Amino acid sequence: MHLIYAILGMDVVWAVIDMYIFYRADLMSLNRSLMLYWELHDQPDRESKKKLLESEFYGTVFQVVSKEDQDKMLDVFLDGTFTGREGLKKSNRHYLFNAVTTFVFAAAPAIPPVICLQLIGNFSYAILNASVISCILSHGFRTADQGQAELPLLRCGQTCRGGEDRQTGGGR
Repeated sequence: MHLIYAILGMDVVWAVIDMYIFYRADLMSLNRSLMLYWELHDQPDRESKKKLLESEFYGTVFQVVSKEDQDKMLDVFLDGTFTGREGLKKSNRHYLFNAVTTFVFAAAPAIPPVICLQLIGNFSYAILNASVISCILSHGFRTADQGQAELPLLRCGQTCRGGEDRQTGGGR
């Protein structure tokens, strides 16, 4: 029974930490966007505003479009209207939803071990079954490179027994 408490306790603690980190990261991103917005208003002319915004394109999907399209996007952004409080409320609701979803997905892997330890008398079999079930639940069905459906159980089984992983060519 102590093992079950330990599993649940550690999983819930890490889920709370993950939830907090995701929420803080979203808030910091929002704060960065607001700071950029107000920094744009301090620029003397449209060209200096564009120059400031161009630096925000580095490392984003906007780098793969042509310079002309980037200029069009800059113009659209600069001509846009600040949404104010309503836009911020929507963002915060979205961030809270992301944080709670992160908590659920981080805490859910504790369920199979707890159930298996409760229902299966043999400790080794309980842990093996919990590992297999967690592997299937956490990865689900995925599509292989060739477009064929693949059960992650096969990969997990190969990795657990020290076999070669098909994609990396080596074991873990």
